[in-house]
Amino acid sequence: MIHDANFWLDLVSRFGAQNARIAQADVNSIWGYTGPEPGASELALLEVENSLGFEIPSEYREFLVVSNGWKGFYQDVSLLGTDSIVNSEELTRAWELIESADEGSGGLLQVSRQSFLPIAVSKSDIDVFLIGTGGRGEVRWIAGQEIERFNSFSDFFAGMLVYNTDTLNDLLRDPWLGSDGS
Repeated sequence: MIHDANFWLDLVSRFGAQNARIAQADVNSIWGYTGPEPGASELALLEVENSLGFEIPSEYREFLVVSNGWKGFYQDVSLLGTDSIVNSEELTRAWELIESADEGSGGLLQVSRQSFLPIAVSKSDIDVFLIGTGGRGEVRWIAGQEIERFNSFSDFFAGMLVYNTDTLNDLLRDPWLGSDGS
């Protein structure tokens, strides 16, 4: 589905407001919090597509025009921008985690560099998010195994807003999230 910039601006704004509430509730500074990066230029998107050898899935591309990445998007997961989806430490880490998980599953994940593009990766955990390079741009959440599938990037983004709501509620109940703080 094609969305206009206002759709993404609204969703990014809602997500940013939710992250601000989480930052307030995170009195022990478990994670770092930043806002979204400024949007990517058309030239930057075309250069990335040229380097990749395929078009960036449409909804992810639409999002990148509004926000070219987001560090701390979900806990310590960073949503990758154009500077990271071609050749970066984050991309290398993402592929290492994906290939390790796929090998550990006996190849059941069926993920290839030709069919998927990492779009988000955890800084300190094993979470990686991949978008399919064909069709609607299905997003898969891998953390040692497949955690969840989202039909599209917009479904993924909305779903992560729900996960952030859960994180906020967890922090409000227990600021140490089950740890004794030591």
